[in-house]
Amino acid sequence: MCDFEVFRKRTDFLKARELAVLPMYETNDLLESNQLKYLKSKDAGVETGSPAVVLQCAESGFSPEKVFYHVGEAEVIPDLHGKCRFLISSVSELQLLDHAVEPLLKPGYLEEIGACLRGQDCFPKSQETIQNGESTPEFTVSRVRELYRPIRHSKHLAMRTIFLEVSGLQEPFIEQLVPEFEDRKKFFSEFACCSQAESSGETENDFVRESSHKQEDGLLNNFKQAAPDLAAAVRKSFSLVKQIRADMPCLFYSFCLEGVLEPLTKGDPELLKTLEMVAAINDSSLYADFYVK
Repeated sequence: MCDFEVFRKRTDFLKARELAVLPMYETNDLLESNQLKYLKSKDAGVETGSPAVVLQCAESGFSPEKVFYHVGEAEVIPDLHGKCRFLISSVSELQLLDHAVEPLLKPGYLEEIGACLRGQDCFPKSQETIQNGESTPEFTVSRVRELYRPIRHSKHLAMRTIFLEVSGLQEPFIEQLVPEFEDRKKFFSEFACCSQAESSGETENDFVRESSHKQEDGLLNNFKQAAPDLAAAVRKSFSLVKQIRADMPCLFYSFCLEGVLEPLTKGDPELLKTLEMVAAINDSSLYADFYVK
């Protein structure tokens, strides 16, 4: 979540560059009248875990397809039904929602929902969703196919939206480069420094050890400072959205890429070009509302 004024600046950045993407504002706090007016004027989406925010948006004339509610207690679902799109993050939430909407639907109709895919469960570890005192793993990018079966076997739900955490498709730089070397000092000593020792005529182990430590520290610092390739992660994320739609198969009304808006407005030219490309492809193939946050 971010301050509304920060969100306003980022949204104005998108509009000034005429990007065919929509901003998504996340809040659990009731909105002021001027904030509601601004969000509607920018065709923004609202993501919330607060039933009060959903009801406020409905009273202010927001389309239910623009308001996304993270499923919590089953008791509030009847009050929110028809006023938002429900978001699920785990099998337990899916089952809770499937049961809760049954008496609310007309015969032959399905509840159109969204699903959230979080980052890789191994880096960092997946969070867990607590339901009835029990924890169940959230859907993650690395376990995306675990989402398909429960959706297909639900009685009353149809997936129409995906929220995808882009960081789940970034490759950790140091982990992918030297995973096979359990002892990094041995790696640098045997490979990175031997050529220097040979060329200088030095054979002392002390020289090799000292050089290895220096090179190791330098390379590790470079790894830590290297910016992740967010543009590549966005391309992978969009490919995954298309894959999910093909695998289900299902009609997507919207999708949201998380973790994009802030770095974009900080001036990443490659990311800007990538979003322009992905938005163009979306307009000609998926025809879905493309949100970023």
